[in-house]
Amino acid sequence: MFSQSVSSKCYRLALCAIVLCLMSASLLAQDGCPDRTFPVMKQKKVTVSIPGTDMIKGYLEALPETYNASPGKRFPLMIFFHGANEGGDGSAEKLCLLVNQWWWAPPSLIELNRFPHWTTDKSGQPTQFILISAQLAYFGDPSKAINPLIDYLQQRYRVDASRIYLTGLSAGANFIMSYAGANEANANRVAGIAPVSPCMSLNSQQAAVIARANLAFYSVQCSTDGACSGYTAANNAALINQQNPTLKAAATTLPVPNWACNSFTHDAWGTAYDTTFKQNINGRNLNMYEWMLQNVRAGALPVVLKDYQIRLAQGKVVINWTTTYEHNNAAFIIERTGETLPFKEIGRVAGSNNATGSQYQWIDENPLPDLNQYRLVQVDQDGVKEYFGIKTILNHSQGSKATVIAPNPFKGDLSVYLQLPRTERVRIVITDVNGKRLHSIDQQLPAGTTPLEFKTAALSNGIYFLKIEGRSFTENRKMVKQ
Repeated sequence: MFSQSVSSKCYRLALCAIVLCLMSASLLAQDGCPDRTFPVMKQKKVTVSIPGTDMIKGYLEALPETYNASPGKRFPLMIFFHGANEGGDGSAEKLCLLVNQWWWAPPSLIELNRFPHWTTDKSGQPTQFILISAQLAYFGDPSKAINPLIDYLQQRYRVDASRIYLTGLSAGANFIMSYAGANEANANRVAGIAPVSPCMSLNSQQAAVIARANLAFYSVQCSTDGACSGYTAANNAALINQQNPTLKAAATTLPVPNWACNSFTHDAWGTAYDTTFKQNINGRNLNMYEWMLQNVRAGALPVVLKDYQIRLAQGKVVINWTTTYEHNNAAFIIERTGETLPFKEIGRVAGSNNATGSQYQWIDENPLPDLNQYRLVQVDQDGVKEYFGIKTILNHSQGSKATVIAPNPFKGDLSVYLQLPRTERVRIVITDVNGKRLHSIDQQLPAGTTPLEFKTAALSNGIYFLKIEGRSFTENRKMVKQ
């Protein structure tokens, strides 16, 4: 009786173990691509029926690391289109084609942890992309695939409509060029397109559409491309530029210094999507992701900010800003912080929603002594916020210090704010407790508040001294690194 009971229990345990293994294998097959190098995937497989199209039935989703922690924020959207051999029905199995067929395309870079976590945008702020890698069931009319897809993604995700970018390789490159060149409504819907290894030559009508829309265009190709002409990318950019667009099209033809063509010469994407591959694109040294974020569709923004300034006047801080376009703009919020305080709302101004823009002013009647930092925030009608950067000023009507160190004690790099009544030459020296000079600056600084940053990674924790000498003043400060 005892042996039968034990045997029965062992049988049941073994059966449960088998079931659990099968369940685990099933989940693994759904979540990863075990037969394609990535048994567990960072991207989410999405099989879906998108209203208005039967061309796209699934995609891979990669959300920014900060997406869930930033419920009021919208993110730039990058949509990637694959080549001719990676199409499918959007099922979990077929979506695996997108991550292994070509190792250096964006969906594979996500899995390899080589897709950029942060990219600096046009205003100098670190930004993260929503990456959607769409799978096409077939290559049909691109307008009938891309427009419904964008509509769907804007409803499902918090997409910044002013920063939607299309990129693709080979057949995918041709697909996005056909979309943009079809009509100006398409070209105006996205902020930029980046076709890699294209085989399609734009015709004059398509080039004219892209030029009239001032659509950002950057293409990369290998000169020895074995699948098509190695100068298609350059010729397409030249044809667009013949129309004299305000925003010039650009192309890079490999090889260039330090970057050769790959052995499979149609593959320019192994270089184009590499974050370390930077080229002079219209006067700026950028990688593809940085180039994308330099381009914004103003008409899709709720607000286009032209100017944003602050000044000290009779003990008050006057904040002025100007917009050139407004739509769906509920209000502007003015936030303030001091040396150690968190940002706090201190004022709010209703938006004009004037299509030609407006001028605004708000006055802080009671600024903090010494350091004041202001942040202008725009709020949409649906509550989504956009931050326009931080302005700093020192309030000497209530304090006597020309210099503020914030924070002090400090842990990271050292931030020093210097307020000058006029332009003058200033000498700044940082020493340790033994008087050893560690950093020094001797230069002309402008009137007003100047922020200065000092790298302190090499400094051990302890006490340091800061000496500032100008034409009309000398100040000494004690600092503590923790």
